[in-house]
Amino acid sequence: MTSMSPLAITASAAPAEPTPRPILAIGCLGGLTLGFAGGPLPLAGRKARAMLAFLALEAGTAAVPRDRLSGLFWPDVAERQARNSLRQTLFELREALEKRGCDALAAGRDEVGLAPGAFALDLDRALHAIGAGELPDLLRSQPGCIDQMLAGYEDLSPLFAEWLQARRRTALAQVLHALEAAYGDAAHPRAVRRQMAEAALRLDPTHEAACRVAMRLAAEDGELGVALRHYGALYEHLGSELDMEPSAATQALAVEIKQGLVEGQAETAWRAPAAARAAAAGSAWSDDVPRVAVLPFRAIGADPVPRWFAEGMVEEVICSLAAMREPVVIAGRRPEDAEAGIDAPAAGAALGARYVVSGTVRRAGEALRLNVQLTAVEGGTVVWARAFDATDAGLFAAQDAIAASVANTLAPRVQEIELGEAARRPPGAIGAYHLVLQARHMMAALEERSFEQAGALLRRAIAMDGRYAMAHATQAAWLSLWVGQRWSKDVAGDTAAMDTAVARAIAADPQNARALSLLGHNRTTRHRRYDEALRLLSRALDLAPNDATAWLQSSPTYAYLGDGAEAVRRAERALSLAPDDPFLFRTFHFLAIAHYVAGDFATAVEHGRRSLALNPRYLSNLRVTAASLAAQGEVEAARMLARDALAQQPGYRVRASLAQHPFSDLGRRETYERQLLLAGFPP
Repeated sequence: MTSMSPLAITASAAPAEPTPRPILAIGCLGGLTLGFAGGPLPLAGRKARAMLAFLALEAGTAAVPRDRLSGLFWPDVAERQARNSLRQTLFELREALEKRGCDALAAGRDEVGLAPGAFALDLDRALHAIGAGELPDLLRSQPGCIDQMLAGYEDLSPLFAEWLQARRRTALAQVLHALEAAYGDAAHPRAVRRQMAEAALRLDPTHEAACRVAMRLAAEDGELGVALRHYGALYEHLGSELDMEPSAATQALAVEIKQGLVEGQAETAWRAPAAARAAAAGSAWSDDVPRVAVLPFRAIGADPVPRWFAEGMVEEVICSLAAMREPVVIAGRRPEDAEAGIDAPAAGAALGARYVVSGTVRRAGEALRLNVQLTAVEGGTVVWARAFDATDAGLFAAQDAIAASVANTLAPRVQEIELGEAARRPPGAIGAYHLVLQARHMMAALEERSFEQAGALLRRAIAMDGRYAMAHATQAAWLSLWVGQRWSKDVAGDTAAMDTAVARAIAADPQNARALSLLGHNRTTRHRRYDEALRLLSRALDLAPNDATAWLQSSPTYAYLGDGAEAVRRAERALSLAPDDPFLFRTFHFLAIAHYVAGDFATAVEHGRRSLALNPRYLSNLRVTAASLAAQGEVEAARMLARDALAQQPGYRVRASLAQHPFSDLGRRETYERQLLLAGFPP
């Protein structure tokens, strides 16, 4: 071996820049390509090539158990033969990679993975580019590349094909989420935002939020024909795929564009007129649903308050409340009337409202204080009040946040008051709305007898007013829990009845975001129709972007598709909007599911126990929390929860139940099964 003398070292020049480490390039969009050090990586075996892509897509820098790989790629052979085939494939991979100096593969005794920093995935690069405001050429030229992820490899095994379908859906959701963030970022140039919105539309032609941005920006650029073609395509796709029309907000924008009311080069986000966004079919409401009038907010104090802020707050509150569908919202007087002061109860009575929302805005330096109150028209009692603070630097963002908070706390307060009012009325004097309120209250306890009584109340409400959309939507939610708690004696029949109920709710009120989100949730949990679920959930949030229920019901679909981080984000958004929800045990349970999928078992246990403290009878939560405990080695604690669950449902069997479980990935389903068995649930 030759060594360098000390003199040679001393006399040498400054050390050269280190050569960049070659990395394994994995392209999965539109097919499968492998490269290393600037050239292609020859690898003949199809399963070896697909395994590299699987490790990059599914695990990233985490390792995958060998038994999962053998089960996924060789599910139809004996276990020993599958392990031998896996060893041979890993040998082929290692030989091909090492021959070119690539050290990306990390294969241990029990697990296989890819070394951090040793590989690059085209999907990751695309997401990074979108975040930086650059639309990848592949998404521009081949919008179907996500649907064609690993195309040609679907026939490797039935389980691999099932995993691949789920992974394509997850990738689509990831890219759409990145595009949504990009076209919603005012820091990006208008041209970039328009490109991102149009790219989102190419990926999902029913994406209303993207369509509105693309329409608005095209119209501002003077391309009215392009803007209206976007609208026409959306209308056609919504009709053919979901049997729906565009929302009131989208239709209102189309009207503005046709009438030439869109001004060029507008940088601010467009907001539909309150009358359009708050519109709802009157037939969708029961006659006894309370009306709430939102009056103009009044500026007080010596320091001037931006008029647009007070007017914008009223607009946002009206829209957020209207999107929830109950209570019915009435816009009050003209903004200029606020300066003269308004007698809130008298104004509410004149508008036929049962409650009035009013407010004041006061400036103190750069800070603004907004006081909002809810007044009962009869008696003039203030039944709810809250103060909000904002600063000049964040006024526009504060409008949306404050409106969301007002809507998600004020609407439940109205329901609470109305529920008390219903309890004081004779049974024959209770209308459909109040019957639904009573049913919801009884449902929250998850006690079988009172739950049955809640179902009877809902049937009465529907018999009383078959046009009342929220009665049908609540009946669908009742049936979902009835089946989920394993109380149903006819699961197939009750599942079909649930689909019928939510369809009737949407037929009565196509803009009902809660019904749409429930339908999307059930498409995942009862039918595994994930693509349809994602479209419905997206539409629900487009209609009601500040509705906690719509956010919450979207979380499990992302969890069951394997995107734990997005599932956590959505459930946390719901919790921030409605921290006092009567069904808060469900919020914590959905957070537990999301963290379980994300691999954060300790946090999953924490949220599961919060749900348990609020309602120990929620069986799904008992199982997920027990599995999370088992996953982190707390077997005895897991078995205690299993005993509690089995005491309530002695007939539960793991394998029969998991055959219908909504996890899209069979490997994750099998892991969940092992953890439930370890917790003591019978096979």
